Amino acid sequence: MSDEQNIEKVRTKFYSNLGGSLENNAFKVGNGVYKLTGNFFHGAGVMNMEIQLIKNNGESILFPPVTFQTPGVMPNDIVIENEG
Repeated sequence: MSDEQNIEKVRTKFYSNLGGSLENNAFKVGNGVYKLTGNFFHGAGVMNMEIQLIKNNGESILFPPVTFQTPGVMPNDIVIENEG
């Protein structure tokens, strides 16, 4: 973004089709680059991420969600057999 100095905060929201969500603030590393740390993709499934940019003047820009798919056996595909 060309007016990088006007950015106050970059917020993210992760949510899945199974429910639940996690919000976090990205931290600035310079040259318009912001990063997150954490264990966001620790199992198979689909996660969506929204990015919200908040400017110093209070203006908020919400970017369209990005979808990530982590390969593996999805929780809905697991069959639990009855014991005994």
